[in-house]
Amino acid sequence: MMFSVIYMKLFSFTIFGIVTCRYNTLSLLARDPLPFRHERSSNANNMESRNETKVESMTVESSVSTRFAEVIVRSVVVNQLNTDNEVSFTVQIPQSAFIYNFSMMIGDKLYVGILMEKEKAKHEYGRARDQGQSAGYVHQQRPLVPDRDMDIFTISINVASKSCVTFELVYQELLERKVGYYEQRFNVHPNQILANLTLIARYFEPQGFSDYYYTKPGSDIVLRASSENVVVSQSPEKLWIIYNPTVEEQTSIDPQKGLVGQFVVRYDITHKLDAGLIIYNKDFMAHFFSSPPVKTMGKSIVFVIDISGSMSGRKIEQVKQAMLAILPQLQEEDYFNIIIFDHDVIAWRDASVMASKDNIELALDFSRKRIVARGSTNIYGALLNALKLFSTQLNVADHLRHYAKIIVFLTDGSPTSGKTTNLKEIRSEVKNVNKNEGGGRLVSIYALGFGFGMDFNFLKHLSWENGGVARRIYDAVDAGKQLDGFYKEIQSPCYVDLQFNYMVDDTVLITNDYDVSETSYMVYYCGSEIVVVGKFENEVIDVAKIRATGADQAVTLTSTPVSSDSLHINPLFTERLWAYAMIKDLIKESDILEDNIRASEIKLRALNMSLQYHLVTPLTSLVVTEALGDMERRPNSRNPTEMGSIQAKKDVNQNTYMYNDINANSVVIANSRISSATSLAINIILKPLLLTVSITLYHVVS
Repeated sequence: MMFSVIYMKLFSFTIFGIVTCRYNTLSLLARDPLPFRHERSSNANNMESRNETKVESMTVESSVSTRFAEVIVRSVVVNQLNTDNEVSFTVQIPQSAFIYNFSMMIGDKLYVGILMEKEKAKHEYGRARDQGQSAGYVHQQRPLVPDRDMDIFTISINVASKSCVTFELVYQELLERKVGYYEQRFNVHPNQILANLTLIARYFEPQGFSDYYYTKPGSDIVLRASSENVVVSQSPEKLWIIYNPTVEEQTSIDPQKGLVGQFVVRYDITHKLDAGLIIYNKDFMAHFFSSPPVKTMGKSIVFVIDISGSMSGRKIEQVKQAMLAILPQLQEEDYFNIIIFDHDVIAWRDASVMASKDNIELALDFSRKRIVARGSTNIYGALLNALKLFSTQLNVADHLRHYAKIIVFLTDGSPTSGKTTNLKEIRSEVKNVNKNEGGGRLVSIYALGFGFGMDFNFLKHLSWENGGVARRIYDAVDAGKQLDGFYKEIQSPCYVDLQFNYMVDDTVLITNDYDVSETSYMVYYCGSEIVVVGKFENEVIDVAKIRATGADQAVTLTSTPVSSDSLHINPLFTERLWAYAMIKDLIKESDILEDNIRASEIKLRALNMSLQYHLVTPLTSLVVTEALGDMERRPNSRNPTEMGSIQAKKDVNQNTYMYNDINANSVVIANSRISSATSLAINIILKPLLLTVSITLYHVVS
């Protein structure tokens, strides 16, 4: 019965939003907001508020199916003046998410986003502006500063007097498992008190929920059941959370701006000692691995800490406090060492030592006395010395060969001293030294960038090339807590040297022959998850096997794939997730390749897939034009209903783009070609809604 009520509320709200608004021209451009993030402001909210602008309603609808989220942010904004006025919509989305639809309704006119290669999108925006059309675009707007790990997009549009506009933005995100929980965060910052503010979050996990909880904006109180203005409904495989804050609750947080903070949902699922869940539909596969081990492994870890002059003040004190909290968490079977560096590189010990109580006490004393800011920044020397510690260690302690080997590298700046300060040379030398006997990587490097003073792209590329990830540590009062939180993610290795194999008729498929994401991993940490996606044309996988090294011996974990139909999952799920994950992998690979021609080819493929699947990535943008019907008559343009079947072909040598039709299936656009603006509206606006409803119906019926 409750589900029926939810449907009626959702349907009525959607109809209300669609029938009350009208539009002009807009260009949605995905830009890197990093240059603006260091500027502090209290105005980082999801809706720009001015006296002449009133937000009638705001809703966030999220449907998560097997960790893959589709989120619709919708807001109705009114121009209360007697003259035309610019109305703005600002939304924060996770940095890991891809926007895949944007639309507006002004009066009875519907405007939808047309996906284009970024340069072409800028040209289209300029053309509309030069022709005198009302124009706006999505951008990172000063002095707005996004919340942590969020990007801000702002859309501004001129609206007639006493008129309203309905904005709707849709994005997709794969929820990541950290320290035993998947997490989804919703920014609900309307910057004013709203009579109609609703969050609807639906979750379907075929493996079943083992735990869940949520926290409300401005609160750290953990809640697992319905509470004030929150309704929770849960079954073994489904979870629904509806948050409808009253005017009184919003006013209690901030009398003028209302809600401040995030609504956060965390949950975990049931895990088995096998190769995990493998879902297939036709040629597409999604593999989720999060198996707990019988016994956790030991690790050999070296902390490489920047103590250069730029770390002085609060930063260095927070790093010191973080080390004082992290070192006692080491397990007795672990080996560890500490390297501090400015222009000099100082190792606490010549070789890593066991994490005995005595050694930890000595390391704590070293940290208290020697972690003091001074000097310049010798990144080259620090990383090379850390890698040599592992080579020395293996020569004298063969039993550590199968330990997880980790470097945690913390810096707040770029290199200013040492043998070289060239970032490419540092990356190249580290990659050359960091090799094991088989030619693979010996050590996983995790780079933590403190604040915004360093070249964070360098840290990302350094980590990617060496089997790790980069993480930004925000320069705030809780920086020490952030460092400790990251350590907990890598605290307990489960397996090392993992290889994912997919078999047909007892034969292992060579994944290089197919469109498959990474299948080899240096280490898997307890409480995390590895996701592998693949497109195996004309192949039906019989079984998946993961070969790895555990705490005591080599292990083989096995699982049998199951169809999306049998799990009552939308049949488009696997293809959409495949596209999302593959584009991320391709962009990552193109960023770190030294071969420029090969990198350009891979980036082109990522661009093609972004266009085919209608995803706003670093390579594409969405453009909304005033006269959709005119698109067919413009030179060198296409019917907007074909936006999901436009492919960019790039001449690598000439560095030029040409656009040609390809026969592609888009998960966003209807397969049939439709020419009218009305049919376009059905495909772009209603189809994502129907897709969301169909996913939910699967959940309810099952």
